[in-house]
Amino acid sequence: MFETYTEETLGLMRGALDPQSQLFKAITTATNLTGYSLEAPAKKLYPVRAPLRNRIPRRVSPTGATAVNWKAVTGINTSNVKASVAFGTRNSEITYTTASKSATYKTYGLDDSVQDEAVWMGRGFEDVRALSMLATLESVMMEEEKLILGGNPGAADGGVALGTGGSPTLDVSTAGGCTGTFNVVIVPLTLYGYLSRTVVAGVTTAILTATEHGKQSAAISTGSITSNKIIATWTATAGAVAYAVYAGATGSEKLQDVVTVNAWNSGSAALTTTGQLLSALTDSDVGADTKDFAGIIPQLFASGSGAYLVSKDNVALTADGAGGIAEFDTLFKSLWDTWGIGPTLAIMNSQEAQNITKKVMGSGSTTSSAVQYRVNLTDGSKNITGSLFVSGIVNKFTSGSRPGEPDTVPFLIHPYLPPGMVIFLSEQLPYPNASVSNVLEMSLLQEYAEFEWARTQRKYEHGVYANGVLKMFFPAGCGVLYNIANG
Repeated sequence: MFETYTEETLGLMRGALDPQSQLFKAITTATNLTGYSLEAPAKKLYPVRAPLRNRIPRRVSPTGATAVNWKAVTGINTSNVKASVAFGTRNSEITYTTASKSATYKTYGLDDSVQDEAVWMGRGFEDVRALSMLATLESVMMEEEKLILGGNPGAADGGVALGTGGSPTLDVSTAGGCTGTFNVVIVPLTLYGYLSRTVVAGVTTAILTATEHGKQSAAISTGSITSNKIIATWTATAGAVAYAVYAGATGSEKLQDVVTVNAWNSGSAALTTTGQLLSALTDSDVGADTKDFAGIIPQLFASGSGAYLVSKDNVALTADGAGGIAEFDTLFKSLWDTWGIGPTLAIMNSQEAQNITKKVMGSGSTTSSAVQYRVNLTDGSKNITGSLFVSGIVNKFTSGSRPGEPDTVPFLIHPYLPPGMVIFLSEQLPYPNASVSNVLEMSLLQEYAEFEWARTQRKYEHGVYANGVLKMFFPAGCGVLYNIANG
């Protein structure tokens, strides 16, 4: 095989292999002649947060319809006919109250696509079509969770109209950073309006310009101020989970903050001039999207729901001095006295869970209301785990199992519920012959289904869709505390 090589060529080869030769080059890792250790498939490092969707029973309707309908008997012997009668006589007939209920089915879903080359190049590593279908399904589940919690189609379809924000009352008596004459305007927000706000470096710079907010409040002027704070308070809006606060000179009011209580403090700095202009909003909106089905919050705030609703108006929850929360006891007592029912679940933000733990456990051993506890250690023991967490609260007024054993209401820390609100749900009815298997239920015309669209380009296009509605058979057994201050 070496016949074709000249002596000169062989000499050059020998020289290249000579350790003293300047042509000698070692093979190192820098030549990149290495393999690539890639674990298959890709790691799916994202949360799928849908606790209510996972908790609430689902039922597919056997009959096609535009809405689900039911009748409710809400009272018997409503005229309070006394039962005692004279010998040999009959009494009057009892009276009833009834109600007709309905909830309109709504479609919800999301699309995705997978390029053909992505399928080919991922072969042997990741089934990208299967990944796309899984990710789309999980995304729909999380969006359904938001609808279950706060979907708002408006007052005509089981929800609530936010209407016009409360006109603010202004206090400019405290030193701060605002100088000039400013208007302050309040805009109430739905849950989706709050979740979809634009946040840059921890500062809210914009909200959605349509559908997910109520009408603007009247513009209230500070008058001419010099180095003052602007402190605004206003009447709570039923069904709002947050408020957008705009302030600035007439015609130049800009978004200053989104707050989850009905109060705002400009602080020691000057007003921001980089937020969204108030004029960007469509002032005709009332916080309703007719494509939504009515979620828990709008159904509880809907006219005639009978739910226990209390605004704390920027006041924190109160420790009762006995290891409980005073406002919770008031709510529990009201539901028991009115309906003979007790909540089975409390939904809250992590902020409220933290504050409740501090109030229930007390702030320290020197506090008169602090819970006292003892740690028993054996000789040489060093394993002590710090911190405490309150995972539920005792309802002093209900004993579901047997007398003398009060019910415990567990806490669900919800990823989408804003701070400042606690929702109590009664998921069980203690009434005999209620004919209600699930007090909350997703009624579905169509459970999740994947649809592959006709190919019009070189990619796989598909979507995951469902059609359903949330039924709440007894919202009167539920309660909401809102506009709770942090602390």
